[in-house]
Parts: sequence; structure tokens; C-alpha cells
Amino acid sequence: MKQSKPWLRPTAITLTAVGALAAWRLWRHLRIPVHETELTLDYTTASPHLLDRRVFAGEGAPQFIRDGAGDLFHRRYYADIARSTLDKPGLMAEITGSLNTFVPNDMAVFQKLAGEDDTLAVGDDYFIHITGPWNGPVRVIEVTPTSFSFITLEGHLEAGEIQFRVTGHPDDPALIRFEIRSWSRSRNRLVDFFYTRLPVVRAAQRQMWIYFCEKAAEISGGELQGDVHVVTHRVPWRRAQPAQPLTPWQQYAPRLERMRAAKLNFNLDERESFTEVNGWHDDEYSIDLPAEAPGQPVPGGSFEQAKRVLKDYEFPDPGLVTGIFIPDDALDARVMMIRARFLVFTFYFGVRISGVIDEERTDEQKGPAHVWGYSYQTLEGHFEMGEITFQVWKFIDSGDVEFRIHAWSKTGLIRNPFYRLGFALFGRGLQLRFARTALQRMQQIVIDRQTKAASEVEMPDVAPEVKGSAPA
Repeated sequence: MKQSKPWLRPTAITLTAVGALAAWRLWRHLRIPVHETELTLDYTTASPHLLDRRVFAGEGAPQFIRDGAGDLFHRRYYADIARSTLDKPGLMAEITGSLNTFVPNDMAVFQKLAGEDDTLAVGDDYFIHITGPWNGPVRVIEVTPTSFSFITLEGHLEAGEIQFRVTGHPDDPALIRFEIRSWSRSRNRLVDFFYTRLPVVRAAQRQMWIYFCEKAAEISGGELQGDVHVVTHRVPWRRAQPAQPLTPWQQYAPRLERMRAAKLNFNLDERESFTEVNGWHDDEYSIDLPAEAPGQPVPGGSFEQAKRVLKDYEFPDPGLVTGIFIPDDALDARVMMIRARFLVFTFYFGVRISGVIDEERTDEQKGPAHVWGYSYQTLEGHFEMGEITFQVWKFIDSGDVEFRIHAWSKTGLIRNPFYRLGFALFGRGLQLRFARTALQRMQQIVIDRQTKAASEVEMPDVAPEVKGSAPA
């Protein structure tokens, strides 16, 4: 079920005026005492979940905490309930079955964008319409009998997670506790300025979740015991940030997750039509690497060195192409973002590993060989469509080692007319340049590493002979 998503584009006026209106309208609904505490800490007393990347498939990319601006806020809103007629799973079932019962309907509406209408499941998308400057999309990332959690999606005014749960009271077994916990930062610097400097923006959000707590106590059939508590831990981000800078794959994690759900930009069932007459290129390239002794690949030899370079996608010229991927993903499940540079332009394309090769083959001229490599295919949005295969061959009889590239490709759908013209003029030349430099770079890296490994044992009398050349 797909609906339009009216992302809010905040200005100073909307953040202030609409936030004040929302806070006032929500305040009218509240008739209960509130106890509030705010502390500034070096770290939060609780952490968000360890997230499963599989739940991030969907139209909107997650806004992780690291994607936000300003300080990290960890908030807890909780209400203790006495004499509840519902047990903990029963109360949570009431909440998940009708989220809109727990918010003032003139102020907030949970609209389901993806998933079954009568359930709340991991991967479901919602858009929360609130009279205020923090409308936005969320995705369900966790569901248990007594809890569920959302992560904010692209376009939300916050970046982070929020969890709703029913637990036991830490000291009194006769009570149950309903609690909302959030970990978030502002989406950008403008939102952060008004969120931290103007109390009306935070107040509207605060009142919203206090109302939710009050309603949970009411629906439980019990009585609210004491105040609704609001505890805020504010962690200056300069202290909360990891000591080490983010790696490229961490910086681009939201894009990688979006690419994980992307489809191929061509139809594999039409493979028989992938011919030169129909505009397809079928290219093969190869280059010799340092030879080894005849037989199976030698431990630490050039075949294993090339295999490592290939697996880590080190062989492309970084001035042209960089591959960004999640290193913990299995190779046969890898989705990779290709960052391509040309003149002053940078483009980002998605590819997916379509097959890993590790087998014995026979070449008509050189005989039996051990072959290792993989192929990847282009995803939606790529300027090209097709598949490219990279292989390292070790010939058993001679000991020769080769790096081979085989690609079949065609210009993809390029909607931007400026880019379409540019690719028509320069695309083929860049393809050939990529192959030529990839071969040369693979050869040079393997030679350098073999030389370094040999020098650590003893200095060789002569450097290994390298045969072959890259395509012109």
C-alpha cells in the first residue's frame, strides 16, 4: 500500500509558530502531574538496539543517529500503573492494535504506508502526521510481545530510534510500567538550533508522549500511580562520537541499505538479445601476473595476492572508481556502491554480486587451471546495464597466473539529458580506461606485494618477469 509522503521542509517560522500551536493544543489534553529531570552526561545510561540491516529495505532510507546534527538526547517517559486489568502482553496488544487510540486525533495520526493493515510487524512503514514541525516517516525495527520500536526515515526532523514497552516495576511487583524510550539527534543544524534554543518545539514533542503514557494507563483498566516521569540525558556529541572517524561504508550506510532493495536495471530473461546488433558491448581483457611454480596455487603466491586484491576491490583506479561495501557481508551477498568520478562530477551507482567462482577449468590453449573470481550486475539508477566478471587464473601445468575481465554492457536509462549527452560522448572511452587501468593496477599491486614479501625473507636476485599488457 503506497501513499504520497508530504515531507515537511521546515523554516524558522514553521518551527516556531507551528511548534507553539502544537504544544498549546497538546497541553489542553493533559490533566496529570509530571515529574521531569534533565541531566548532561558523558554517555547515556541505555543504548539503542543492535539493528538488523535486513529491515531497512524500503522506499525511505533510515536516518541513523550518526546522520543527525547536534547533541544526542536519550529520553524516557514512563508511567507506573496499579491494578491493571490487562497483563503486559495484553496492554501492548491494545497499543499495537490501534496506535491512533493513544494519541489526540486532532493532533496526531499514524498512517500506515507499507505492511498489513491489522498488524504491526518488522519492516512496516508509517507516516506520523502531527500538528507540528516533526511530522515524518518511521519504520518498525523490532516487535516483541511487550515492545516495539521505530527508526526514523529520510525526511523526518529527527535521526534516531524510539521504543515503546511494557515492563514490570523495578521495586513493586504489583505495578506494571509503560515506558517510551528514544535516542535521537536533530536532522540538521537548523532543526537543532530551534529544538535546543526554543522550548516550544521540545514542549510539543514532550506533551505528545506524556499523553501517550496517560492513555496507556487508562486503557489498561488500572490507575496511574504517582506522576508521569520524564527523564532526559543530553550527551554532547563531541563526547558521544566514536574515537575513530567513520569508514566510507559507515558514512554511506543509508545509501547502501537503499541499494540493497534495488532491482536490476535490465532483464536477465532477455540475455539472448544482448548482442552487438542490439547495442551491447562484449569485452574481454587479460594481463599476466607474476608466475608461480606449476601445480595448485602457492600459499602467499601471486594467485592468493590477486584474490585478496580482487575480494577487497582494490584494483580499480581510485581516481576513476571506488567500491564501497559493508565488509562483514558475505561476498555472495554483497551490495556495493560504485563511486565514479569524471572531471568535477561524482556519481553513485549500485551493483550486486551475482556469482562467486571457485572451480577448476580448462583453457583450450593453456590447459587446466584453478579459477577464482566473481561477477556483479548493475542496479536501478546505473548509467550502464549489464554484468562484469573478474577472475584470477592459475594454470596448473605452467604455473602462469592471469587476471581476466569479461564484461557485457549497454547504456542504461539516463533521465538527466545533460548526463545522457555526456555519457554518449565519453562513456565508452571511460569503460576502456577503467579496464586498462584496472589490469595495470592489479599487476602492479601484486608485484609490489610479492616483492615486499620476498624482501622480508631475502632479497631476490631478479624481479619476477611479467608478461602481457593491458588493452590499448
